[in-house]
Amino acid sequence: KTIFGNYVIYTIGGKNLIKTNLLDYIKMVEDYGAGEIFINSIDRDGTYSGYDINLIQTVSNSVGIPVIACGGASSMDDFRLAYNEGNASAVAAGSLFVYHGPKRAVLINYPSKSEKIKLFN
Repeated sequence: KTIFGNYVIYTIGGKNLIKTNLLDYIKMVEDYGAGEIFINSIDRDGTYSGYDINLIQTVSNSVGIPVIACGGASSMDDFRLAYNEGNASAVAAGSLFVYHGPKRAVLINYPSKSEKIKLFN
């Protein structure tokens, strides 16, 4: 997202800027036969600031293929928001499951069975 609030597309880990409108680009990708879209808000990735629900919703409502949300999750509630409000088909997270505590120690961490059951109910 630019400082003006516009979404831009990067490839190759944020190295290459694609100078195409977001909605035009995702429709093109869908038209070329993509089976799903993995959308990562790289400006939120690793920040624990929550998913960009507006971005997820915009993309999800513009295509007929599954959208996987990524970038910024800090809690199970963020998963719920991306799914329920953003209309994501699935969610992904990294730092939430790897880093733990005030010093961000490495700890591989997974939701408990009861958390999984409550996740999308």
